[in-house]
Amino acid sequence: MDVSALRRQVFGDVGPDYEYFDEIAAVKSLGLAVGDTSGNFLPNDNIRYQDAVEMLMKLLGYYEYAQKRGGTEAVAAKIGLTKNVPSGGG
Repeated sequence: MDVSALRRQVFGDVGPDYEYFDEIAAVKSLGLAVGDTSGNFLPNDNIRYQDAVEMLMKLLGYYEYAQKRGGTEAVAAKIGLTKNVPSGGG
């Protein structure tokens, strides 16, 4: 994916000079990451378990389905996505 056209601030805390700007811009453009309520990505924070599961469900095309059937974590468990992964990430 060519993200060169997106070389603008993608989140409040991720600008074009950020080391992983292209990767973060790509996940935003794909709708996989939306940031927090303040419009920040928080790139230096650990990703939360539920956010990782949500991103994977979006990537796999199960997000809308999961929203109608118990939520992303429940459906991820049902399809085996989180098999052998400690609940809550740790």
